Amino acid sequence: MLRRVVALLFAAVMSFGVVAVTAGPAAANPPNDTTLVPRTLGDICKSLVDSRSYIGLYRGGSSVPCYRIQNSVPIQVGQIGTRTACEYGNTSVMRGYRQGPGQALICEYYTDVFETTYSPVSVGEYCRAQVNPQSSVGLYRGNAIECYNWPTHVGNGTPTAACQYFASFGNHTVLGAWAGGSESLVCRFAR
Repeated sequence: MLRRVVALLFAAVMSFGVVAVTAGPAAANPPNDTTLVPRTLGDICKSLVDSRSYIGLYRGGSSVPCYRIQNSVPIQVGQIGTRTACEYGNTSVMRGYRQGPGQALICEYYTDVFETTYSPVSVGEYCRAQVNPQSSVGLYRGNAIECYNWPTHVGNGTPTAACQYFASFGNHTVLGAWAGGSESLVCRFAR
């Protein structure tokens, strides 16, 4: 029984030894970790370095050596950068990387999510550009953007389209749109 308790405590200590601890803004959006095992690293090596690659072994540092097997002997055929390996086929924002078990590479990602409130005058810019060039004000009313050349209604837009318009200036992804106070528009973005 004592051996089992000691083994469980040791396993817990070892597990917590690889957990990233963050403070400040990054703590609000904890990382999403992905473990790239040697075979997965080998597939990335096969795509980027040498089509004969079979395995990639991460041993720390800033690169992953790529190996092929010849006569049961591993032969290094090149290497890839750790950032390249983590970003391969992944559109998430990379936060960092670390050594994983069994010569695996653990890639840490997080999504920077934020909200911006646009006043009716700011939404008017969307209306002017996308709905009617005579627009000067855009009001969020009843799940729609109503565009005005005050006091005349000159057309409608959608909250999501308005957020996509604003997102294009910062290369952001729109996650949501809803009404704010005073008929403003609130957009949630990720970058």
